[in-house]
Amino acid sequence: MKILCLHGAGTSQNIFSAQTSALRAKLNAEEHQFDFINAPHSWHAGPGVGPFFDGPYYAWFEKQTAVDVKGAIEVLLKHMRAQCPPYRTVLCFSQGCNVLSSLILYHQMDYPGKPLPFRSAIFICGGIPPYVLNTWIAVPERARLIAEQNVRQLRETSAEFADKIEAMMVSGARQSMWDRPTAIWDGKDDARGPSWTMPPLDPADVYGLDLSALSSSLQINIPTKGALFTTMEVAMRYHALTVPLRTSRAQYDG
Repeated sequence: MKILCLHGAGTSQNIFSAQTSALRAKLNAEEHQFDFINAPHSWHAGPGVGPFFDGPYYAWFEKQTAVDVKGAIEVLLKHMRAQCPPYRTVLCFSQGCNVLSSLILYHQMDYPGKPLPFRSAIFICGGIPPYVLNTWIAVPERARLIAEQNVRQLRETSAEFADKIEAMMVSGARQSMWDRPTAIWDGKDDARGPSWTMPPLDPADVYGLDLSALSSSLQINIPTKGALFTTMEVAMRYHALTVPLRTSRAQYDG
């Protein structure tokens, strides 16, 4: 199985490879080929990335607009179309999810009935961004405010953690962070605790969005899988507005 891997903003193909090493170690290397690629734009380190990984860092798009996302889609499609055999699955994280989910929906609207250059997708902490979604449905002010608030919270919390990690490196106390992960969480949360479970949502009010108004043409029509990890809960707050749209065949696990 040939799997394309799309990293998030402020990381790289090498960083995403490291981040998924535990997952890939559980799979048969002869049966699963992972292809990691860099996004087209140079970027700064993503939230919480700098203390652990050196650059260079990349992003799929520089501005949060539908036009910029379409530019990223064209880059991605050019790469996909050059593959032989084609990709079976795409594994994506954060901004990589923004690009892939947008690619799928634009494709379904522009080329109905024509197959995608892959057969399934795995979304980790991301999905269709609101500035692309509003191409088809209205994104209320409340939904926009929730998204902006989550961005601020992610940046503030990540900056706080980064400062703690760097202080540990300077003081030589870095080992304690690995022995006791809660050292960077102020004891408020246990990084080794049970997985976060997504609460039931009213389709008419999903973080300010009325998803019950979506037509069937705006539902991703290939099998998808969404995933969260305990240590990614903060990132999920940022992406609360960007959970992948799902059909009955798609499953979202907490």
